[in-house]
Amino acid sequence: MKLNKRFTTFLQKSPKKGGWTCVVMPGSAEYLGTRGLVKVRDLADGFPFQSSSLARDDSRHKLPIKAELQKATTKKSGNLLTVALEKPVEQGGD
Repeated sequence: MKLNKRFTTFLQKSPKKGGWTCVVMPGSAEYLGTRGLVKVRDLADGFPFQSSSLARDDSRHKLPIKAELQKATTKKSGNLLTVALEKPVEQGGD
């Protein structure tokens, strides 16, 4: 299944000690087809990465953005990031 979903949103850092930096994916429960965890293959500002989207209570998901990817994109919390969701990663590989 190809997602072909693109959005631009702000990077957000959790205020908790050791908290993650992530983006919140608008309307994600609808286009991912679940309110649960989904592993996805994505592009962030054109840089490929793989991550797991984490469900929130409000039918949206948050997608953690690791420090290495923030460095590659030169983005940090508070900056806009464009994410292109390519496809879910199947259990056990591609």
